[in-house]
Amino acid sequence: MFIAGGQTQTGNTVPFIKSVISEINKLRTQPVTEQELSNAKESILNSFVFNFQNPSQSLSRLMRYEYFDYPEDFIFDYQNKVQNTTQEDILDAAQKYIQPDKLVTFVVGNQDGMNPSLNSLAQEINVVDVSISQPGNS
Repeated sequence: MFIAGGQTQTGNTVPFIKSVISEINKLRTQPVTEQELSNAKESILNSFVFNFQNPSQSLSRLMRYEYFDYPEDFIFDYQNKVQNTTQEDILDAAQKYIQPDKLVTFVVGNQDGMNPSLNSLAQEINVVDVSISQPGNS
């Protein structure tokens, strides 16, 4: 599964969605920059330590690895693979696994305030009313 998203003002919803789709297509057609790759690697590797801040987190992670039968050297192998990831690896994975024709767009917001409307995206729109009715206003 590949997830991309964010938050924006209601009136910017459609341009935001178009921007995300554009970035997804760019990820599939152009290599990430060396700086983008470096930042991603640093973020992943530096945040890894926060998964093991206290004994309960460490035990929980190790139990999960054991439950899913990860190899004993999984943590070190994972770190090495992140460190050795190349721009070409990212492009190959994006082309293989990101499938724009299967894209699902999930929007939460006031549809009346969206200009242009969601219909301008030329995608199937399924509206689900999640309004919470007030007591006595059924």
